[in-house]
Amino acid sequence: MSQPATSPRFAVIRSAPSQPATDAQRLEVGQGMLAVGGDGLELTATLGSCVGFCLHDPERRLGGMIHIFQCVDDGPVGPAAVIAELERLVNALMSHGVGRTDLVAKLCGGARTLPFGRDHGTAMSAACQDYLQSEGIPIHVAELGGRLARRVRFFPGTGLLEVSKTTDPTVGAPPPASVRGNAPDLF
Repeated sequence: MSQPATSPRFAVIRSAPSQPATDAQRLEVGQGMLAVGGDGLELTATLGSCVGFCLHDPERRLGGMIHIFQCVDDGPVGPAAVIAELERLVNALMSHGVGRTDLVAKLCGGARTLPFGRDHGTAMSAACQDYLQSEGIPIHVAELGGRLARRVRFFPGTGLLEVSKTTDPTVGAPPPASVRGNAPDLF
């Protein structure tokens, strides 16, 4: 895993090699990626069934986003993979002096974009909400569920979260019968 950048106001952690963030920078947070920073940073993501999990410390003007796309296991492991991802974000913020009790959460995504198969979005959303409740982190915004994909912009310095939904009526429409067959669950 990449190490945080050394800038005092920004750290970017990705699945791929890290690139330091600079002032007034926009970063796309792709599936499985995480980014933390402060003023001047804009984090963006496109979410279908994935969940954009954002945390913000209003006092320190720091925050971050992780793009969750882990399945919630039906078996004994349950939401462990999702919780591990959430802890990555909390730990990244804590490495910059943020305490768990200083955080507020904003969640978005978790749509059921396909009308068949498992509802991964709802399961990931529930795991995120359960985690926050167990950790005592208040949820300030929860824009979850539905059938439409979302485009989000999160400003970790201010905590502002902007969410726009697609207006494409074909999003979430069933695929042609020739494609459906025994297709695996997609999320």
